[in-house]
Amino acid sequence: MASASSPPAGGVETFRRTLAVLGFRGVGKSSLLSSLLGRDFSEDYEPTVVATHRHTLTMKGGRVRFDLKIVDTAGQDEFSTIPTEASLGVHGYILVFDVTSRTSFEKLRHINDKLLEAIGADAVPRVVVANKSDLRPDSAQQVSDAEGRELAALIGCKLVETSARTSENVEHLFETILRQVEARTGLLDDDPAPAPKPGRICAVL
Repeated sequence: MASASSPPAGGVETFRRTLAVLGFRGVGKSSLLSSLLGRDFSEDYEPTVVATHRHTLTMKGGRVRFDLKIVDTAGQDEFSTIPTEASLGVHGYILVFDVTSRTSFEKLRHINDKLLEAIGADAVPRVVVANKSDLRPDSAQQVSDAEGRELAALIGCKLVETSARTSENVEHLFETILRQVEARTGLLDDDPAPAPKPGRICAVL
């Protein structure tokens, strides 16, 4: 686990954590990161190779600060190889599908299997993300809420529903994966998780 700095006079502890975002192409991985970083949403799809972003997230009422390194990966499928940047030294994974893309949903289980194979582990902190929730009332939806919950339960993860366009639950997503990462350390055990917007998270662990 990455090291923490000594708490300064104000009592804030800083921890360095690395996260990786995986999913089929076009699911909105980069858009989720842009939303987290406060950048404007773009309708244009630009394929990603591998990009690294930095962000600071504060939890426990400002007493714990996470300096995050977030690896944004190219779109994967069952034939892809998990890049080295997303398999070495990573503390937690965000697995994204698009509720308007049946293909992205069906590929996610294969991506999860490839991930576990690459890191040589049966389990690792992960969160499944149903992105583009703002399009749910639209006829474009191809994956039901129940199917998302079933997939998350099948691979032993929590499910968070997000919208990169509206920033709905984006910060909550990153708080959720950090809670999964720190479940082993107990760092956030006494920090009650804030409630997401109604109907937008399903705990299935």
